[in-house]
Amino acid sequence: MAAQEQQQESVAEFQHGIFGCFDDLTTCLLSTFIPCIPLYKTSVKVNQETWGKVLVIIFIAIIVIQSIQSSVIAAIGSNSTGSIISGIMSLIILACLVIFLYYRVLLRVKVRGSKGIAGTAFQDCCLVFWCDCCTIAQESMEVSEGDITRV
Repeated sequence: MAAQEQQQESVAEFQHGIFGCFDDLTTCLLSTFIPCIPLYKTSVKVNQETWGKVLVIIFIAIIVIQSIQSSVIAAIGSNSTGSIISGIMSLIILACLVIFLYYRVLLRVKVRGSKGIAGTAFQDCCLVFWCDCCTIAQESMEVSEGDITRV
């Protein structure tokens, strides 16, 4: 019984809650409007700079593809060619979003692991999917406070 209590006490928690993004207004605003910056900084701090680059590139690609898709629809219209092009671009955006989600979950798992925080990949996936701005801010504040255990 005492071993279980010790094990439960040794499990760390995030220093800021999922909606604790307002604890640091700068991080909150960056995470909401320019998430590439805190994502990249967090990935560098947990020794995953490549993941940070992938996340930034995919984020920018999604924005560019959506802009192109809107322009194509405006130029071509809703005829069959425009619909096919729009459908293909939508599939590309969907693929980018799936890859982005995958790397976001990996990054969150890495942050949790480096800080000894309990949780599951499923929980991380749900949080990233439904509240990504908050998780970006939470992870950014977590790695900027205290030392990171390199894993």
